[in-house]
Amino acid sequence: MDSGEIKKLQSDRLRYLEKAHHESKGDPDEIMDWKVIGNDLGLDEKRSSSISSWLEKEGFIQSKASSIFSLTNQGIKIIEDAITNPDKPYKPLIAYNQIYIKQMINSNIQQGTIKSIQNQIIQLNDLDVINKLIQKIEHSLGSLNLTEIQKHDLITDIETIKTQTKSSKPKKQIVLSAFNSINEILQSLPTAQLLVSELISSITQVMSTLSN
Repeated sequence: MDSGEIKKLQSDRLRYLEKAHHESKGDPDEIMDWKVIGNDLGLDEKRSSSISSWLEKEGFIQSKASSIFSLTNQGIKIIEDAITNPDKPYKPLIAYNQIYIKQMINSNIQQGTIKSIQNQIIQLNDLDVINKLIQKIEHSLGSLNLTEIQKHDLITDIETIKTQTKSSKPKKQIVLSAFNSINEILQSLPTAQLLVSELISSITQVMSTLSN
């Protein structure tokens, strides 16, 4: 697995846990179906099964019966810490994160971070582009054939991006994850809509710029 695939896996794990927190409203007693959560994120059943299995082994979720699960207190805490402290790195959602350093002088190491500060802060010249795109998406909400759930999720992603753009250290990965979620919602709509195609194209361009 190359670095790109690993980053995508980390991003999917984070998105999965964020979606579960959103659906449960942070209630550890709320029961969810891992297949439904994965399907809402555009993940196939094999990917969803792998992610949910890993999250359970790490103690972020707990199985109840068959495909049913709920969040653990640890899983709730890690997501809520990320939401309430967007400028503070938190425990990354990776399986192995061990490093041995015999000697290190004047060096910086950040291993396996999803919301890493090092080289992951959005530059000021990109913020204006992001804000203009968000405004365009907001103004388009009434013209898109969205279900109530899709509209709710899309607005949630928009607010996530807005929060980051207002931060003193807006993080690329959070913004990219939110844009990716918006993109998936738009891609599920009829592509015959010219507006949908334009928005997808604009989002793709911004994501490409932020990924460099």
